[in-house]
Amino acid sequence: MRALGFEVTEHVGKTGLVAIYKNGDGPTIMVRTELDALPMEEKTGLAYASHDKTVWQGRETFVAHSCGHDIHMASWVGTARTLVGLKDQWRGTLMFIAQPAEEIVAAAKAMLADGLFTRFPKPDFGFALHANGAVAHDTVLYHVGSLPRMPTASTSNSAAAAGTARRLRQPSTP
Repeated sequence: MRALGFEVTEHVGKTGLVAIYKNGDGPTIMVRTELDALPMEEKTGLAYASHDKTVWQGRETFVAHSCGHDIHMASWVGTARTLVGLKDQWRGTLMFIAQPAEEIVAAAKAMLADGLFTRFPKPDFGFALHANGAVAHDTVLYHVGSLPRMPTASTSNSAAAAGTARRLRQPSTP
């Protein structure tokens, strides 16, 4: 994010990250992703498989991006790169948040307690991506307003199961 020109603050709420990019007067747009790896060993045998370890609950364990956080991070950085590349077409502030521990919500609470919306601009609009294997590749579920909880694979293989979310279908591209 620094290489793209963002002002980066690490250790927000202990392990979170906030990256700010200012491009004149305009709305503040927040883009949130998940940053963490899970305490499990990746056994794919692939050359790029994670071999990282950390201490979790008092013991050393392997960690891996096993539930899609790698796609979340790639999408997050790709979105930042695209928006910075189009900066002559928009004005405002980008606020990119990398939130760890999303499965247990602990880091979100810690980031809020550490002044996420007082130390940094309060966003006018917020976007978050969550990969969901139960939804077709050309389907986008969205919700205007806040969600009380994320839909899960067991409750959301259609937009109706996601509460007031609506289903947008776009034609597949080659």
